[in-house]
Amino acid sequence: VTLGTLSEITVLGYPDAAHDYEGLNLLGLPVLDRYFSITANDGASDFELTLCLAYADDEVAAAGISEEDLVLCRWTPEFAWSCLARSASSDTDTNLACADGLTRFSDWVVSAACTTAPAVAPDVTATASGDDVILTWLADEANAQYQVWISTAPDLDPEQPGDITPVFTGELIYVDHGSAASAGNHFYVVRALNACGAASDSSDRTGEFTFGLTPGD
Repeated sequence: VTLGTLSEITVLGYPDAAHDYEGLNLLGLPVLDRYFSITANDGASDFELTLCLAYADDEVAAAGISEEDLVLCRWTPEFAWSCLARSASSDTDTNLACADGLTRFSDWVVSAACTTAPAVAPDVTATASGDDVILTWLADEANAQYQVWISTAPDLDPEQPGDITPVFTGELIYVDHGSAASAGNHFYVVRALNACGAASDSSDRTGEFTFGLTPGD
């Protein structure tokens, strides 16, 4: 356990409540009917902890999950689920599911482990068509849906999204209507999600660039 600059955490439990983004788990993996929201003090960094969350026997029975298969899954700022491996600290006698190597806080659920293949980052092609920009990529059997990230800033990074929210699609094409005709530049990154809602690495960043021309220059 490393505390770094971590000095305080706040834990909020929401019993008998489903997380807003639980539906991104397209496999319908069983999830206990509660979630936890954990936040750290401002500026907390360089910490690595073991997190354990409690559950009740009747919750596990209702969800149809074996206690030995329970894992902790975190909702990330990149709008995807990230499930950590079940750690040796987990204890079926005291009803604790644990994960090691916690370096970020967010919302957490207790779920059955996902065994589907990891998502594969798509190879994205951007093409201008009239006033629109059309993004296309090829299918991969591991990919169930996609996030399209759009920004006017060249440093677009889904791992540090700021106020940017991705568009979700199950198609192999996305049309950004009117962007080719608008002033300024537009940058795009696409990430795939597997059927459990876990994200791939980001695609290469691609963009649409608008240049003003002055006669005689």
